Amino acid sequence: MAEDGALLAIDAPRTSRYAGPVTYFSGAGGLVSTTDDYLRFALMLAGSGQWRDTRLLGRKTVDLMMTDHIEGLERNDFFPPGNGFGLGGSVVTDVAATQIPGTLGAWGWGWGGAASTNFWVDREEQLVGLVMVQYMPTFTYPLLPQFQALTYQALD
Repeated sequence: MAEDGALLAIDAPRTSRYAGPVTYFSGAGGLVSTTDDYLRFALMLAGSGQWRDTRLLGRKTVDLMMTDHIEGLERNDFFPPGNGFGLGGSVVTDVAATQIPGTLGAWGWGWGGAASTNFWVDREEQLVGLVMVQYMPTFTYPLLPQFQALTYQALD
């Protein structure tokens, strides 16, 4: 933010390093997408691999993705309490330990973007939460936990 409170662009779209050809293939960075595509991806996962009338992933593949694969392993500070890790995202393993309203098995928000973009999928509640705030540095403000708490508090 500027001294007058105005927002500052960190990376201008026309000159962004992400607008050019890919020269470094990283599993932990560099993904660029649109909000619409991010939402479609999350909705496909919420639909157990199906988006509208098209099956993109098998139901059992999504089940495996959303299963904790690190149970019993030593955890570091990266993993919030009450969460394990599935294939590509965090998995809620103990709702009480998270100290946030939620659902056992909700998946996703453990692997967000550099500018505070993130999402989670709760198949039991048929719910997708999507945050595309473009705020850096990530984790400066606890936006996602607050958004998640407010979302679950609003459910009937």
